[in-house]
Amino acid sequence: MAWTAAISHPHSIREDLARYLELGGSIFYTGYQPSKAWGMNEGYPATFAPSNFLNTTLGISSADFSIQARFKYAQPKQDGFPPLQVDSLKTTTAFAGHIIRVETIGSAIHALPIYSFGSDYETSSAQGQFNGQNIAVLNQHENGRIFTLSAPLYHMEESGARALVNHVFRNIFMESSSSEDLVIPIQPLSIRSYPNPFKSLNTIEFSGIDPKQPMQVDIYNLKGQKVRSLHNSEAKSKLSWDAKDDAGREVANGIYFIKLSQMGRSVTKKMTRF
Repeated sequence: MAWTAAISHPHSIREDLARYLELGGSIFYTGYQPSKAWGMNEGYPATFAPSNFLNTTLGISSADFSIQARFKYAQPKQDGFPPLQVDSLKTTTAFAGHIIRVETIGSAIHALPIYSFGSDYETSSAQGQFNGQNIAVLNQHENGRIFTLSAPLYHMEESGARALVNHVFRNIFMESSSSEDLVIPIQPLSIRSYPNPFKSLNTIEFSGIDPKQPMQVDIYNLKGQKVRSLHNSEAKSKLSWDAKDDAGREVANGIYFIKLSQMGRSVTKKMTRF
């Protein structure tokens, strides 16, 4: 079973998860802050006693977190595991190829540490304070196994994500896995524009896009009329609008809508020019 953090309260099914592992099941879990998701942990740094669910079932003995920390690389600690790197098109440009909210998780004595936290920042900095600390654990039960990664696989470059899933399923879980069958979880499309309201130039950032597929971005006025075809080509995580229409004329002050479309999905965001 491959599992991403798609449910709101995974802690509510902890007993079912433990039972599944006892019966010989295997779990591949990836998502933000697993100690909070599974153990409702609210304080950092935290340690978990041998009797705690996080320790006994997931193999997590401790956790730490800082919203200032920036994550970019996952360096393997065990043979066979591929290096991972954040896909620059799946994060905002303000983070310089990094993502936030990645929790460090210590491995219990009966579990294996798998990946370490990596960034482009010095360890002495707030952004790089977790460099070298563990972010993935493999826990072997009598019959089942569970692999936990605290960085969402969606944000990783696809080649590394595929290699990881194939390695874990084929060589750890001893199950068949085809790289052709792997589907990386889809994140909803979203738009961030700033400043908003704006006067002459608006910066627009996109997330949830497929970096391998073309995308279209259009600007509409309050009447639903398209005033600017801003982009219709390869995927981009950031664009800007100079408050001009397709004819090069400045548009009037008022409310406008950015529409992002890609592969049958679309999202719209309101912005105001003053």
